[in-house]
Amino acid sequence: MDLQGALDAMLRDVDRALPFALADGGQIVADEAKQSHRYQDRTGKLEANTRLRSVRGSLRSGYTIEVVGDTKYGAFVEFGTERMAAKPFLRPAWYLRQSDVAREVEGAMERMLA
Repeated sequence: MDLQGALDAMLRDVDRALPFALADGGQIVADEAKQSHRYQDRTGKLEANTRLRSVRGSLRSGYTIEVVGDTKYGAFVEFGTERMAAKPFLRPAWYLRQSDVAREVEGAMERMLA
């Protein structure tokens, strides 16, 4: 195999493995959002429905990790409304755990390339 073929094969392997590593990273953020939120979750629904929704994209176009509070009112809690102050829970979870997400992805890539 020539150098270009080897690089192409490596890129294909990374493009296959990276979404799984990103999903693990997204789960880290979702777990943090469930544990450290500041809102009062009277019904338990928002906490129960805070989860990784999807990982989309590719190496060429970039990836998007979507972690959501998957209820009708999750966005209202995160961003607030005209009558209710915001009580962000997803963004702070990302800020707290983004280095852990980076380590998770880095470790997955190291294992894949080993």
